[in-house]
Amino acid sequence: MEENKNNSIPADHVSAMLEDINGKFDFLVEGHKILEEKFDGLSERVDGLSSKFDGLTIRVDGLTEKVDLLVEDMDYVKGKLVSMDDKLDKKAEKEVVDNHETRLGKLEKVAVAG
Repeated sequence: MEENKNNSIPADHVSAMLEDINGKFDFLVEGHKILEEKFDGLSERVDGLSSKFDGLTIRVDGLTEKVDLLVEDMDYVKGKLVSMDDKLDKKAEKEVVDNHETRLGKLEKVAVAG
């Protein structure tokens, strides 16, 4: 039995080791709490960024709709301009024809009178 007593660790050494382990465990728990707080803060920041991106997506979608409307308006205006250009060309041609007819009429009068 005395052999067992000689091979055993003294109670004060066991107590010191347990205190050391308990201190290290407390340190580990404290470090875990700090990491958890940092992750929570990081999660809040990511949520904030996500909200901002959602807002930007909505704004970009709105701008896309406005650009699409502008393209439609520009196509409409372009069509109107082409139509007006055609009408102006026809009007100019009609004015030239009318002018020629007037000049021919005057020339015929001069030729008949002369």
